[in-house]
Amino acid sequence: MAVAYTHSRGFDQFSIEELYEEYGEPETVAITESSKRPLPANIPAKAVLPLYLGKDAEECSLSDAQVLLSDFGEAFSPGHTERLGRDCHTPLAMQPPEASEFVTADDIFAQQIDVIGTSSLPSEWWEVWEQRSQFFSSSSDQKTKVPKEGRYVWPPLEQAFEEGVQKYRRRSQKVKEFDEEEMAAIVTLMRRMLVFRPEGRVAAEEVLQPEWMVKWALHEFYKTLEMV
Repeated sequence: MAVAYTHSRGFDQFSIEELYEEYGEPETVAITESSKRPLPANIPAKAVLPLYLGKDAEECSLSDAQVLLSDFGEAFSPGHTERLGRDCHTPLAMQPPEASEFVTADDIFAQQIDVIGTSSLPSEWWEVWEQRSQFFSSSSDQKTKVPKEGRYVWPPLEQAFEEGVQKYRRRSQKVKEFDEEEMAAIVTLMRRMLVFRPEGRVAAEEVLQPEWMVKWALHEFYKTLEMV
């Protein structure tokens, strides 16, 4: 949503020079070796100082909190530059699956079909998938996709939510589990965000409009602010 907001304000249309002219350049400091030796090739010549927002973290209350979009060091324009997942410099634990060296694109696609289902899976994708016989019984039927016997089958989204969220909330003394109505609203929103074709997914700026956000999430957020 934060990225969608920057696009709506035209920030993504600026060149680096125009951005600096409008908002000023970041404050940097030179990096030097304590031994005064030349820097190794993998060390940048300068570091950007963090932005000070006027308060230390310990002094900030929930009502002070705002979404802050930062660190555009890895940003690039897909229209001009191709950058595959394996080129991602995000820390390993936070990398998307496609950037991992431990699973293949076929593993990920099979998992997506297991979890999301086939309702939004384009038939042409299924038909041209060369490795599908490794994961599903051989069939060109769009409606019949039976996982191959012996392989691990990922739970569908509803079951995954139950096992990965609800189960732990029941054990918690601080939060309660979602009731059936709210859980259904959450899963419905997730499914709208996880449609296979990008043009079929809910847009980022529309995520605040579905039932779960309006009826539960925003309501709890405003109630929390009143308690601060």
